[in-house]
Amino acid sequence: MSDAAAIAQDPGEWGQEYDDWDLDDSRLRSFSAWASWTRDDVKFQTLAWMVASVAVLGREGSWMLWPGLIDAFGKQEPGRLQQLVGWAVATLMSMGWATGMVQLVFTFEQRAMNFPPGSVLIFWKFRPPDVGSVVYFDGSDGRSYVRRVGVVNSTGDCVKTVGDLSGAPDDTPLYSTDGSAEWLETRSVRGSLAAGPCSSQVLGGLVVVALLLSPSATTAFLVTNQPFIAFWLSVILRFLFYLCLYPIV
Repeated sequence: MSDAAAIAQDPGEWGQEYDDWDLDDSRLRSFSAWASWTRDDVKFQTLAWMVASVAVLGREGSWMLWPGLIDAFGKQEPGRLQQLVGWAVATLMSMGWATGMVQLVFTFEQRAMNFPPGSVLIFWKFRPPDVGSVVYFDGSDGRSYVRRVGVVNSTGDCVKTVGDLSGAPDDTPLYSTDGSAEWLETRSVRGSLAAGPCSSQVLGGLVVVALLLSPSATTAFLVTNQPFIAFWLSVILRFLFYLCLYPIV
């Protein structure tokens, strides 16, 4: 019955469904391009860091001074020192990103590698890629990919990448816009895997532990290192607070 109904369906309806899929895919590509731009534009990220630093180090940052287990064990009031430590660590990480030496990557899908979605990977650029290492590189389509190095040429300035999953697509079309390049130049490689994968659950647990030990340092780090996430989180928390304070009848 269901097969017959599907065959008898108006072809125009099928075309409408395909149009909707194309529209959703176009919106996803547009959002991905915008997210990549905000992530990779140094000027934009520098401006975000400056705004976050003012929020952390200015008078408005006093709301972050909450006592934690470190203060309880030390029998002292929460001070600016822990807040400065969190801000300094986040600033060093931002400097590593701005210089291209450190990259923090979140995986959202599983196409060629066996890293589960929602994993966190840390890449650094302190050594050239070698055979067997996992690298993070820019594709010719404007997107970034995580793959394993399969071959390194004799001069060491080009590599060939492969996926770990069986049936993973060929990476050659990602090396050049016309698909003619057979090698990926190492200048397109943004780093080799230094740590990870770390699941989002483990990362969330580490954040909770850090908040219990020193909420001042942890909050200052998160606001400075991830200002956009911190901003939207503050908006959601404020909305929930006012919703609980003034419930809609």
